[in-house]
Amino acid sequence: MVVKDVTKLAPTAEKLAGAGYPTGAPIPEGFDEHDDPYLSLPAFVDRIDEAKDEVTRLGLERQAFELHTLGYTKIEPERIGPPEFIQEVLRATLDVAKRRRGIDYNITNGAPELNLYGRGEDKDANERYILLESDKRLLFEDPVFEKVLMNEQVLALVTMMIRQGAQLGQMYSLDRHANTPPLPLHTDPTLSPFPSFPTYMAAQWCLTDFNDVRDGATCYVPGSQKLLRRPTKREGYVHMAHARSVYAPAGSVLVHNGAIWHGAPTRQAGGVRVSVNLFYKKGNLQSLDGYRGHEPEGVLERNPPRFAHLLGHLVHDDKILTHGEVVDSARGPPGEGYSTERRAATPARGGGCFSTYRFG
Repeated sequence: MVVKDVTKLAPTAEKLAGAGYPTGAPIPEGFDEHDDPYLSLPAFVDRIDEAKDEVTRLGLERQAFELHTLGYTKIEPERIGPPEFIQEVLRATLDVAKRRRGIDYNITNGAPELNLYGRGEDKDANERYILLESDKRLLFEDPVFEKVLMNEQVLALVTMMIRQGAQLGQMYSLDRHANTPPLPLHTDPTLSPFPSFPTYMAAQWCLTDFNDVRDGATCYVPGSQKLLRRPTKREGYVHMAHARSVYAPAGSVLVHNGAIWHGAPTRQAGGVRVSVNLFYKKGNLQSLDGYRGHEPEGVLERNPPRFAHLLGHLVHDDKILTHGEVVDSARGPPGEGYSTERRAATPARGGGCFSTYRFG
């Protein structure tokens, strides 16, 4: 019998540390919790309590339980906002599609119907063009998207899962029309090897009804986030039968752990399924959209400090330390309450942008 050397199969301490695992991650040289109390155990416990209290205040206990067990949950439309707000988000999303891609949607009985001739007389060309089309970097396209980002219901759940350091990684729209091919099971971008704690969370704003499988509604494999791996290419298709489609009326928001296996079956219904999708990430991971430092005039001023933090700015005592600056370094500029030791230790913990911003 050949006995394998299992030590060669195990990830190295350096690889674990680079992936953000607490086990094997080095303690920064010279670290003292009195010099940097934000990283101390008491502060960590306080932040856990703050997140729990916020979930309780908003009545999201069921959603919190489902996120921890199933890996996904649904927030009902009445919790998100009035129908007028959802229609405003939908209209802004469709306006972007028309402005950027020349795709014209007509709203019929509250559901969008696609004008296939919006870009010319070639119907087949139009159908190919809009297949799985999306618009990236939505945040600054309309002020209503700022309200989407700051929705307290979604932020409470995201904060509970990836803590107060959560930042926006990406915001984009996704349009799925009739006969769109299935989206196989997959995971969102995450660290490799998969850590045992969430590093990415996603929020899908359903701007049209996700009634049933015919609508191409998003589907999840419950609990699959605990597998801590991506599905193989074969599994992505053959295990779609084990996934559960989520039925959500327009205005619902689906929140899921980035590590859960999810996808969407072929859409058979007419019209088009429209959603706005947000990826939230731990602050030490790279943003896909890179909004920080590129904000239009007045955006940071008309939003609370947490908005700036979500974009990756360093915030301390409600003061934006990197206002108007594009921060290429994880360390950022020094500022009041932002210790030299902490800044120097950042690369040793895997890089990223830390913030001393606290919120209750």
